[in-house]
Amino acid sequence: MLFKILFYIRYYRKKVKFLLQRLFKKKYVVYHLFPFNTLKVTLKDEDVHELYQICEILDKHGIHYRLTDGLALGLYREHHFIRHDNDFDFDLMDFDALDVLKEEMLQRGYKVGREAYFLEKLQQIVFYNKDSLIVDFSIWFREDGVLKHYGEEHFVRIQELKYFETLTDYECYGYTFKLPGHMEDWLVKRFGEDWRVPKTYKGDWKQECKDIHRFFTWLIVGIVLSTYQVSYAQEIGWEVNARGFFNNLEGKKSSYRQANTYAGFRIQPQVSLGVKENTHQLVAGYDALIDWGGENYLDKEGFLAYYKYQNQYLRVLLGKYPRRLMVEEMPEYLICDSIQIYRPNMTGFDFLYKTKSGYIEAFLDWTSKRGADSREQFMAGGMIQFNVGGFLLGANGYYYHYALEFGGESYKVHTMHDNTMIHPYVGRNFKLSATTDSLGVRVGTIINFDRDRGLEKQPQARMGFLGEAGLRWKKWGVNETFYWGAGLQRLGADGFGEYYWGDPFYRSPIYNRTDLSYLITFDRYATLKVGFIIHITDKGVQTSQLLTLIASLPGKK
Repeated sequence: MLFKILFYIRYYRKKVKFLLQRLFKKKYVVYHLFPFNTLKVTLKDEDVHELYQICEILDKHGIHYRLTDGLALGLYREHHFIRHDNDFDFDLMDFDALDVLKEEMLQRGYKVGREAYFLEKLQQIVFYNKDSLIVDFSIWFREDGVLKHYGEEHFVRIQELKYFETLTDYECYGYTFKLPGHMEDWLVKRFGEDWRVPKTYKGDWKQECKDIHRFFTWLIVGIVLSTYQVSYAQEIGWEVNARGFFNNLEGKKSSYRQANTYAGFRIQPQVSLGVKENTHQLVAGYDALIDWGGENYLDKEGFLAYYKYQNQYLRVLLGKYPRRLMVEEMPEYLICDSIQIYRPNMTGFDFLYKTKSGYIEAFLDWTSKRGADSREQFMAGGMIQFNVGGFLLGANGYYYHYALEFGGESYKVHTMHDNTMIHPYVGRNFKLSATTDSLGVRVGTIINFDRDRGLEKQPQARMGFLGEAGLRWKKWGVNETFYWGAGLQRLGADGFGEYYWGDPFYRSPIYNRTDLSYLITFDRYATLKVGFIIHITDKGVQTSQLLTLIASLPGKK
């Protein structure tokens, strides 16, 4: 009883404020009140019947709509609702039937939980019913040849008309639903290149607005803290690292890798607290990505927090830390370039032992926790290299485990999966001048053990020859990579980003990659790499053009 009284007090207070703001024509006006915690609500399979009934109402009144966001992602990728999703997401275009929609929803037992107006135009209306089922309608308007939606104060979402003018009819749960046109292209724009990989993050753009404020708060706190020196021999430091990237892949549709362009800018400010001349450090930071062409202001973001121990030979990292801290970038056959860019951080630990003659590095990267809608995923691996009599002896590799979600009923085939990659090699580096000119050569074997536990008793082995050569002359670089043997990633495109993290070009039994590059250095703080890559497989030739900017502002460490 007390809860109801308090709820109605809040209801009338917010309603009066909402009406007064509209009366005085405030630029952005919102009413938001639900009698339950919306984050604790989840969709159930039987809710699909209600979803279809709402779609029929919209069709009956000729309202131009589509399913969107997490709802569309779940139906297309999982063929069911995402287990942590809590609402039905609809996009409406050229919408002028608010009274009709309200009347229909009220007749079905719904109440209004949220209304948002921008310049007196309705941007969003959200309904809920007695079963805590939430239905979210976002209204999009044509402006300057694109669609815009002002659903949150100081924030605008923009997308191309093509995703709404032509829709995708998609069958799921025995019904046919309207999804965005050019569906997979839209999914990349909305959720990123790794949209096929299940996550617990919901892509809530309203929360992203708050995250932007958190980002700048962290940046300011880091700068302020860096100006102070605390007692007891503690050292406070800061640094800001950034990476801008543009990678345009062109070629045949029938190739192992689809032609695509991904570009953006990532920034990572961080602060640290160390003792004993920074032998022990606690580091906290923020990672934010602006994905060019994406619908959101920040497409991916999150916190970094890790412990770092370092002495003359040993370094230990534990927590969530940047992948760039590894002794060298993992090769393409292990980690594809797009994953290096869109998942630049590792969650786990890293041990590095390094001397003048070589190094040993071992790591664990826990990429996903097991849940109702997420599989347990982790990668354990390492890199080793030593100089023996002028020759480099080394090996790279990892074991990747892709388990089931709780229940596991939605995956009929390709259940629990294990993938092991090993690359032993021998090589030699030649110094061509007293400056940076050098030539390096490596030859070795890639060995791949691949097993789907639901279908196979024993791992399936594949292997091939890998040769590499790299030339550095002044600011120019030429790298040649040649693979010949059994095609890797035997489950094909269905496994990329799930069972396999390596470059899909290695599915080809013969693959040659030529990298041409030129480095431009700006003082000591930034380096721009201009590159052109030629990929040759048994299916033809593809090319890539790339620009990569690496910037670092080292503060006190």
